[in-house]
Amino acid sequence: MRICNCGLIDRRTLLRGAGATALAMLAFPAVGHAFKIRAGTFCGLSKDRKLPAMTGLAASEKADRVVAEICGIVGLPANFRVLAIDDPKANAFASIQDGERLVVYSEPFMELIADRQNRDWSGMAVFAHEIGHHLCGHTLDNVGSRPPRELEADHFAGFIVGRLGGDLDDATRVFARMGAGSATHPPSAERVAAASAGWRKATGKAGEDRLNVLTHNLKDGNYVRVVVEFSGRDRRWTEVQHGQTFAVFEELKRKGRSVFLFDEGRSIWVRLDVDGSGQFATGFWARGDRQKATPPWTPLDPVAWR
Repeated sequence: MRICNCGLIDRRTLLRGAGATALAMLAFPAVGHAFKIRAGTFCGLSKDRKLPAMTGLAASEKADRVVAEICGIVGLPANFRVLAIDDPKANAFASIQDGERLVVYSEPFMELIADRQNRDWSGMAVFAHEIGHHLCGHTLDNVGSRPPRELEADHFAGFIVGRLGGDLDDATRVFARMGAGSATHPPSAERVAAASAGWRKATGKAGEDRLNVLTHNLKDGNYVRVVVEFSGRDRRWTEVQHGQTFAVFEELKRKGRSVFLFDEGRSIWVRLDVDGSGQFATGFWARGDRQKATPPWTPLDPVAWR
């Protein structure tokens, strides 16, 4: 069983404030029937790790409330079972077992993020990241961690923190500590960029549209991941890469969940398909004139990571 767990981090980075250390030592028992979680490989915050078998219990009312907050923001149902464990070293992780999607959390961790008045935003980012893996469809193929999927879950987390009222530092703080990355997890700079883009999408000004895309640019013979941010107002759209304006477009039409942009200078159309409010959009481009695009539509991203 492959488990995605970007939430198992040093609890000292999440337990803050008076009495927090004592809080971590307490058990907050959940009420409900036991659910056996099998041992397996799970993805830690920066690398894969082994997880022993454990018993999960039905989620607490606080956990249900936090899940309802997150799912309500993106307008999606909770397509997973939420389970509680009493493990002071664990925070939260997403998994799929026997075809059932799971989000597992520790009760001490939930106490910190359920408090709306004194919320642990780093903890909320971790929990939203794990829920994002399910809502973005990352756990359907049982493959495990991949850098692009981790970035989309980071983007989802930044979006949720922004909608809940956290600032940019709240949305990115936990991802800034990720280090150099690995074959399964991206480096901290990419994760901060993804979470930042999600936060900016959530907190955009009135009348402003934001859609973000994960793509890969060819550099020195290798594909390099980059989060591309598209922002539009009054039918004028700007494409930003690495904090710099890359191109300017005019919005010519919308159809269904797609936005069609045109670059007059290059005679290029860009189509952005919206997959979900917290997810990355999917982008395509085609040649053409102002009247219409000329097929085929080519993916903006040459790497098929979905």
